[in-house]
Amino acid sequence: MAGMKKYLSIILLLIFIGILGVVHSFSATREFRGVWVRPVADEKEIIQTLDNIQKAHINVIFLETFYNGFTIYPGKVFEQRKEFQGKDLLKIYLTEAHKRNIEVHAWVHTLFWRYDTLGAAVLNTHPEWLDKNSVGTGSREFENHYDFVNPSVPQVREILRNLVGEIVKNYPVDGIHLDYVRYAANGDEKGFGYHPEAMMKFKKQYKIDPKVIDSYKTPTAWELWSQFRETQITELVKELSDKARYNSRKVKVSAAVFPDYYENRFRNSKMQDYSTWCKNGYLDFLTPMCYAYATTGIVKEINVARSFAGNVPIYPGIAARQGTPHPDFPTQIELVRKENPAGHSLFAYNWLTTYPGIFDTLAEGPYKEPAVTW
Repeated sequence: MAGMKKYLSIILLLIFIGILGVVHSFSATREFRGVWVRPVADEKEIIQTLDNIQKAHINVIFLETFYNGFTIYPGKVFEQRKEFQGKDLLKIYLTEAHKRNIEVHAWVHTLFWRYDTLGAAVLNTHPEWLDKNSVGTGSREFENHYDFVNPSVPQVREILRNLVGEIVKNYPVDGIHLDYVRYAANGDEKGFGYHPEAMMKFKKQYKIDPKVIDSYKTPTAWELWSQFRETQITELVKELSDKARYNSRKVKVSAAVFPDYYENRFRNSKMQDYSTWCKNGYLDFLTPMCYAYATTGIVKEINVARSFAGNVPIYPGIAARQGTPHPDFPTQIELVRKENPAGHSLFAYNWLTTYPGIFDTLAEGPYKEPAVTW
């Protein structure tokens, strides 16, 4: 009998502890606190980075997993960055971040595959995948020496699906974060997307040659051509979202976007119709890049993004670095909370470190209360 009482006491205690845990989970502060992180090879520095993030009560990292056409892990789809070979940095970051209850979202440079001369080896054998403007010039001439590939090329879509599939199959990532899911910026007034594959596809559908379309002289055709290019990006987002969610494990899909796209739609070369992505359920949340210098500009960008995101949560990206006109991070955090209390994201870890003592400042100030994600 005494043994039975002891057994029942233990059971009741465990139930009580479980109830306390449930109550705590409901009572804990809920706020998405993300930060973009570029990985490093040194494991001691990785530990220090994650310790700093944990100290500051940040609960999500967007880990740069595919950038400049290389992965940070040994895979079969793209070559691993040379400085990381011999290590699996995605595995290391995931293991150490999850120990600290920090989510890891694999940050993917979707269509930007080469910076200057550093880029995906596949572009050496398939330079025809690179995107062009209306006179056949590539994007590197207009956007920071960045080479973009074209989303109408079937092989580009296939390899990106394979990349996302490889990540979610082999690693317990909490999310896939799509960046550079657009055409290049800063081109001429016609923008980009004039790849032979895309033009052939459009011409077959509408019986119009995109090269003869002019936004002023033939506005109706121009709108068709712009919508077509938007659709190429939107189709890619859907395909990658479907791939990330292909099994029962919950993987959150998100995208970094320019919030002001619709202010000058069809004359904005990015063709980033994120409202449709949200409406169609391709994203679990959106991170609009609200990087204005003035607080009024940040507020405007947040409100614009929210109006187009519909029911999809937004966690605005805010940026600050010593030596720039941006308000500091604590100032922006308090501002963003008033406009969007669900959460926000900080760009970026290496910019945070330009402020001495920033992780203590966050932990003792705006992030004093630990928070869990939604």
